[in-house]
Amino acid sequence: MRKSFKLLQILVTLASLYSRSSCFSEDAQLSDLLMQINSFDSQIQQVEKEIKLVEIERLDKMGFFQQGKKSQVEEEYSLRNKLPLEYVENYKIFRNGAKKKFTLKIDHKVRNIEFIQFKQNRVNNLNQGSTVYDFSEQYIMIVITQNNYILLLDSTGRIMHEYYAGHNVFKYAILTSNEENVIYTLGDDFSIKSHLIRPLKKQDIEWIQKPDNTTQSSIIRIKSSKEIKIIEKSSNSTKPNDKKKNLNLLIEYESEFSIQQKNQTQNIDLYTAFEVFTSKQNKYILLGDQTGHIHVYFKNGTKFGKSALSRHPILQILKHYPYPLYATKNQIGFFNYGNLLTAYPQCDLAYDDILYVAIDGQHSQNILALQKNMDILIYDMKSQKSSCSVLMKINSGDIDEIDKKDPKKVSIQQIHNFIIFQSHDSPIAKVLNITNYKSKNADMMLDVGFYLSGLGPSQYQFDYIDETSYFQYQSHKHSSNNGLIAYFEHLNTPSNSSEITLFTIYTPSPSWNFTENFKMPVIAIILIVFFFVSYCRKKKKTTLDEASMANIDNLIKDIQSGKKTIPNYKKEKDD
Repeated sequence: MRKSFKLLQILVTLASLYSRSSCFSEDAQLSDLLMQINSFDSQIQQVEKEIKLVEIERLDKMGFFQQGKKSQVEEEYSLRNKLPLEYVENYKIFRNGAKKKFTLKIDHKVRNIEFIQFKQNRVNNLNQGSTVYDFSEQYIMIVITQNNYILLLDSTGRIMHEYYAGHNVFKYAILTSNEENVIYTLGDDFSIKSHLIRPLKKQDIEWIQKPDNTTQSSIIRIKSSKEIKIIEKSSNSTKPNDKKKNLNLLIEYESEFSIQQKNQTQNIDLYTAFEVFTSKQNKYILLGDQTGHIHVYFKNGTKFGKSALSRHPILQILKHYPYPLYATKNQIGFFNYGNLLTAYPQCDLAYDDILYVAIDGQHSQNILALQKNMDILIYDMKSQKSSCSVLMKINSGDIDEIDKKDPKKVSIQQIHNFIIFQSHDSPIAKVLNITNYKSKNADMMLDVGFYLSGLGPSQYQFDYIDETSYFQYQSHKHSSNNGLIAYFEHLNTPSNSSEITLFTIYTPSPSWNFTENFKMPVIAIILIVFFFVSYCRKKKKTTLDEASMANIDNLIKDIQSGKKTIPNYKKEKDD
């Protein structure tokens, strides 16, 4: 079959050459024929691509891709079809989707899901000093519902806390740190409320009833709210999963202020972006609006100022160090909220149709921009430069299962060196591998999808986990190549309910190149050695010169004092 397609490709090429050399009476006929030939050629390429995937599935069913069974057939197949081994390996990883951790039904319609993580914390018995409970680094899920409730779920799917936000949530932002996390909500009444989430500490406890062998739990009274908490007894086992049962958090109302201007009629839809940052013990609240301004407030509600950045609405404000990133439909840049000025680099894009922007903070410092036509632009954003450039463009023509009719239902998310397409109307998560994007080789792209569910309309929320982010696994079985996927669906029965499922996903590391990774360090070492040797030689020469000058000075002094005489050399006559 493959030979047949090759023959067809040859025929298409010949027809194309013939069409160029032949004389046609009318330009319309020529244009028509060329369009048909191009269409036929693209169909052939698509069929060839499908054949490759079918062949991979066939080999997979035969057991060629099982772990520890990397056979010669796989290698031969890859070479015969000019398909990179990375493609086959990545397909093997993603073909069955992600590993499910739990599924939970709640009596709310989910709006969005976020992840936060806490450091280790312990609470000891006040009388005997023994550990009542403790937990190590782990994540919890924050579920924002459509009816303005906020739920906190642990890694097993248990609802730990549930509280009402206090107003109709228009937008929200989460400020994360090692010791505390703050949820900020912007309501349609122009009020901004904040709630602090933090681990239970010793000073919060009024008294503790020691756990007994019957209940296997401790009873704790909280000072501030007189709340009674039942804490499961800590296990003596060293397994990380045993400690996850002991996670307990406090949610405290922190502050509230209004951003509504006095004696002015405003619409909450004016604000298009909302994010919170911290710097030098100060908390800054940033609001982007329809007019291209970013408004900056302090934690207590005092307005620091505003800055005009664009003539177009601010689409997004994203966390980035040292300055947050902002995006409009034709501009990407950074904003210094300390002095209300823009920071380098700035990008005035030739494209006027940017929908969504993501930062590739794990694999590089590049910016991913999704366009209306579903093409992805990868921008090189280096802080030492004042401008940016397009490194690569991924055409949407090769990407299936995305809704091009309604681009707002599609977004992208970066998980390590992979781009995940989030299609809200399809239970398929599309994966593109950009590990070797520098080679600009389209064959290195992984154009396959994995199913999260077989049900109807759905939404996805992705977060990446690595050692530098706020999201980590406690278990040693998980590494920096693991990510979390929280998937939720709105259910018809019972009404106003949702089903949440948490998955883990493995993302392979970028291909490691010895030459590329060690080129700069080796050059640096060579330069250091060169300068060190040069310095030693120069120092030795200087020392010898100083010694010679000292000897000459001593000789002159001896001659002047008469201790030594100048030798009298006489020229001998020739015989």
